[in-house]
Amino acid sequence: MTYLPDNTDDGVLRLKKIEVEQHKQNKIPDKDVQSYCKRYKTCVGTKTTEILIESFFALATKGLVLVVKIEDPDALQNDIKNDYIITKEMSNLAGGLGLR
Repeated sequence: MTYLPDNTDDGVLRLKKIEVEQHKQNKIPDKDVQSYCKRYKTCVGTKTTEILIESFFALATKGLVLVVKIEDPDALQNDIKNDYIITKEMSNLAGGLGLR
């Protein structure tokens, strides 16, 4: 017995119970499972690093606004976030901290 999400007309997500016979289920080879697992870990790691960098940039610009008068802190934060070299270095730093 398997439960799958079922969108109804009223917009509520419910679980739909379906019966799947054992011989009809497709088995994924172990090699593919391992590659999907590695891909998933890479995606999660990348997203975590990205969120960590954005949080640091937000914290740094808020701290900088307290010390220095800046007209548009959001524009500064976006400029820093869009700078390839700074983002790459922060990614390397976050990766190094994640390994410790």
